[in-house]
Amino acid sequence: MIGLKKKDLYTLSLFTLLIIGVIYLVNYLGSITIENPDTNLAARNIETPAKLWLNGYLGMFFGFKYLGNINWLLLPLFGSYLYKKEFKLSRENWALISFFALAFILISLKGFFNFRYAFTLLSFCVFMVYFLLHKLFYQHSRALFYSLSAILLICIFYGFGKQMLSDRARAKIQEVLFAEPAYADVEVEEETALVVDTLFTAMSGINTNVVLVNNLPDFYYLSDYKGLYYWSGDDLYYDENGRGKLFEERATAEVKRFLKEHNCTHIYTHATYVGYNDDFDDFLKNDCMMEIEDLSGRQLYRVLYD
Repeated sequence: MIGLKKKDLYTLSLFTLLIIGVIYLVNYLGSITIENPDTNLAARNIETPAKLWLNGYLGMFFGFKYLGNINWLLLPLFGSYLYKKEFKLSRENWALISFFALAFILISLKGFFNFRYAFTLLSFCVFMVYFLLHKLFYQHSRALFYSLSAILLICIFYGFGKQMLSDRARAKIQEVLFAEPAYADVEVEEETALVVDTLFTAMSGINTNVVLVNNLPDFYYLSDYKGLYYWSGDDLYYDENGRGKLFEERATAEVKRFLKEHNCTHIYTHATYVGYNDDFDDFLKNDCMMEIEDLSGRQLYRVLYD
């Protein structure tokens, strides 16, 4: 390459191999699936131990699907920068590092379940990756710096093409461009098709007012029914008056009275949610009747009122 010395070529090759190796490893671990996963965890890509670490605790750096595939470079680049500076940084720099570290720890332990929290640090990470790249290589060799920057751009476009241009996104683009759905050429997710073809098709013939929805957002996208949001794991419901506990300090008769006051006749849940809340599980078993269950485990129960 023009302008690159032999040592610089070695650095560029090592940098490129490191990027390819890490991206391949993370994508491989992210592709591993297990039978009958908890749908609440599978929806967040944290249903296996490896995914829990990559997309959960360390999702800020390795959550490629949501945050891109170059954030992890902040770790080796920052380590190299500290080594180059012999760990001698200004108080302002250490304060910034401490702030980022505390924010990252907080998100890793408390907020990794929803990537909107990690998004607050995304712009900082992207800026710092390029900033550190500039600090480490620009004065040494501009040709090397520009070559490494080009590698970063290739990674960004690769991540965009692999994750952002999903089947749904391509179908939506085709729908906008051609003014009609073009799903014939797009592979629709099997679980979504199952819900549409079985569960909600069957629900169309059910006379119901409100459905208690146990943390299954697809209900709101694929159904015209009104939903009362609930999550059995925390025993929390959300209605017009705010949030509250459904089973805590309520007998079965009181739970039924509460649901009846909200015109709730059915409960929409998932087979893998068993075990999160014993009271909820017992209520489904003893005071409800399952009417529908699709192949992916989504279930519709009818509340048995006296």
